[in-house]
Order: sequence, then structure tokens, then C-alpha cells
Amino acid sequence: AERAQRPAVQPAPPFTSPSPRRFRHDNGQEVVHVERHDHPHHAISHAFPLGAGDDPRGKEGLAALTARLWSQGTEDLTKDAFEAQQDALGANLWAWSNTRRIGLQGRALKANLPQTLDLAADLLLRPGLRKDDLERVRADLRADLLQERGNTRDVASRLLRPTLFGAAHPWGRLTTEATLKRVQPLDIRRLHTALKPQGATLYVVGDTTPEELTALLTPRLAGWTGASPAPRTPPPPAGRQHTLLLIDVPKAPQSQVILASTGPARQSDDYPAHLLMTAILGGSFSSRVNMNLREDKGWTYGARAGFTYIDRGGWFEASSSVRSDVTADAAREFLKEIERMTQAPPTTAELERERGGALLRLPARFATQSATLDTLEDLDAFHLPPDTWDTFQQSLLRLDADAITQAAQQTLRPADLTLIVAGDAKTLREPLQRLVTERLGGLTRLVELTPDGTPPP
Repeated sequence: AERAQRPAVQPAPPFTSPSPRRFRHDNGQEVVHVERHDHPHHAISHAFPLGAGDDPRGKEGLAALTARLWSQGTEDLTKDAFEAQQDALGANLWAWSNTRRIGLQGRALKANLPQTLDLAADLLLRPGLRKDDLERVRADLRADLLQERGNTRDVASRLLRPTLFGAAHPWGRLTTEATLKRVQPLDIRRLHTALKPQGATLYVVGDTTPEELTALLTPRLAGWTGASPAPRTPPPPAGRQHTLLLIDVPKAPQSQVILASTGPARQSDDYPAHLLMTAILGGSFSSRVNMNLREDKGWTYGARAGFTYIDRGGWFEASSSVRSDVTADAAREFLKEIERMTQAPPTTAELERERGGALLRLPARFATQSATLDTLEDLDAFHLPPDTWDTFQQSLLRLDADAITQAAQQTLRPADLTLIVAGDAKTLREPLQRLVTERLGGLTRLVELTPDGTPPP
């Protein structure tokens, strides 16, 4: 009998996020520190305000190459020796980059924290940046680009940003084999040399007090001074609209379909409504687009929709990999669900399902040292106040169906979407041209491009 009734979901308990201690080291670097004594483990990250969006014109890929090469060892330790040192300490150190930032991140055990910080300081201040390693990581990145050309999902995603923001925009510039080839060892050295403590942030989450941390950092960062370049404000988007892009992947059995438009900034006061609205539309297995394209039509293994945020901007994207013979029909169904989202309020079941999921997932943002560090970095990257997640629960609970519909009407623009399709152009050209003839979603033209965003020969 007890199995006849599904157990009720209990309300989410009140949530309070950790309160980081913020202070400046003697060299001017901001330190964001969270004490967590529940586990003898530390997460550490130096973040600098330079990223792929700052790559010199014609040398796109510089930040990515620098991060990969930076991870290959120090002046005194080759790649193999550097990895052996990490293994001996139970530590992990690596460099990373994204559109707006580059940095050095790591994990360390409390018992070996001093030795791990020695190794991290050596990597931070005295990286190897060897030419032989550069050629190897450059070859790896070229291989990644070649592999992308055979994958419809990668090809479509690759051209999403230049389509929305413009090929010359910092967020829309493409890395190609030619731009990777132009990056020289001196370019990488110059980028690394520009990474200074002032303007950078060190995040530490773990089993130390601020006093213990300062005592550990001071001798290891002695003599490291100066200011990193100030972050640049990107220009407004200058992308193409009302366009259907067809990217040829010959003989592909599936197509990747993306409907996209520029979207709101993460700093918007309506972020909770945007989150629930896109969750209902395409953020979970039970979302509208997935139930339509997968469960009802059987055209795909999964369909999704949501916002992606970069600094003070971002975009909306609805996407799926579908059978080639239903590509045009899938685009129609996507648009139908987007339009319905702006017109039909969510049901009580939809709203409560996605709200409950968002509330119950919230503690996971701070469940581990690494998750806490990533969350703190995101708050700073998006210029958000430190109590953002403390007020999030109440913001979600205040939302009703009308607020969700209003969020859809403000951010989803069915008549201003760009449609990107990657697949076998020979098969897709005619049915996609019919979408343009129908003016589906305001489409006015079909443009064919190669995976590198150039017209086909």
C-alpha cells in the first residue's frame, strides 16, 4: 500500500552560503578565502583578467595555447618530473583559460599544503614554457580543430558566437589552424609576463585560517609585484540576424540544429525568472522541447534550451542533434515551443517541478571545496554581490506563472532568431530553403559556410 502513493517532496531547508574573508596581500593581490575545516583538502585558484577575448587579431588561440603550455612544468621540472611531484604530494595543478580570464588552479591536501604551494609558486612565477612542449600542445589543439569538423554539434557550436556577436567581436573571433600557427614562443612569454598580482584574485577554500594562509603565501610570492592589464569593455554585438546558416558536414547522418539570439546579462534582477523559464522550456528531461522532440516525435536523444552568460552579456540557445530527414521539421517544432513559451503560462506542475529542483540543487554549489571556489569565482566574474545565493531561495519562491510568462516575453524573440544547422548540405539545402521561403521565425536568407566560417569554395 505504501507504494501506491508517491512520497511528497519536502520543502528545501533554509540556505546560507559561506561568507568569504576578503583581504589584500602585500603585493596588492586580492585574496578571497573560505575556511572549511570539515575536510583536509584545499582548492586554490589564481585568476587574471585576460582571456581569449584579448588575443591579438590574427593570433586567436594565444590564451588557450598559453594555458596548455603553462601546465607542462617549470623551469627546473619537465612535464614528467612535474607530474611526478604532484603525484608524490597528492596534489593537482593546472592552468585554464576562457573568454575573459586565464589562471592557475589546484587541489592540495592539508598535510602537504606547504610543499604544494612551493610547487604552485614555481609554476606561477617560473613556468617552463618550452618550445618542444609548445609544438606538442599546438599539434593537440590543431587535432581538436580537425576533429570538430567531423562532428555536427561541434561545428554548429563553433560558429554560434561569430554569428551572434560578429566575427570581429572579442567573443566571436575564431581560432583556426592558421591563427594557431602564428602564435610564437615570444607571444606566450609576453602574455605570461603581463600576469601580475594587482588586478588578479587568489581564491582559497580549505582547512586554513586567514593568518595561516598569509604566513604561507608571503615568502612564496615575495618579489612578485606589478599590475595586470585592466579588463576591456567589449563592444555591442554586431552579429547577423534573420539568417539561416547551413554548415556542410558531408554525409553526416544527423544534423545539429541551433536557434539562438543575444540574451540578457547574468546581472539582471530577473535572473531567477529567466532560470525557471528556460528550465521549463528546455532545461530538464521533462522540459517542453525534450518531451516534444524526443518523447513525442522520437527524432532525438535529447533537446535543450537555456541562456549562456559571458561577463555582462550572453545568448539564448535551443539545440538538438536530430535525424537529417527531420531537420527542417525540428526547427519548426523548436520555434513552436519558443512561441508557446511566450504565450502559454506554465502549469502548476511545471513551475513547482523546476522551482523545487532549483531549490534542492542550491546547496550543491557549495558542497565541496572545489564547488565553493568555482561559485565564488563566478560571482566575481559576473560582478555579483556576495549575498547573491542567500537571497536566491526567496526570489524563486516569489515567482508565479505570470512572472515566468513575462520573462519569456522579455527575453525570447521568436521573430529575431538565427537558425544554425550543421549537416549534409546536399540533403538539407532544399528543405531548409523552404524555411526561408516561409519566413519561419523571420528568416530572410540562407547562407552556406565552411566550419571555419568562410564561404565554401
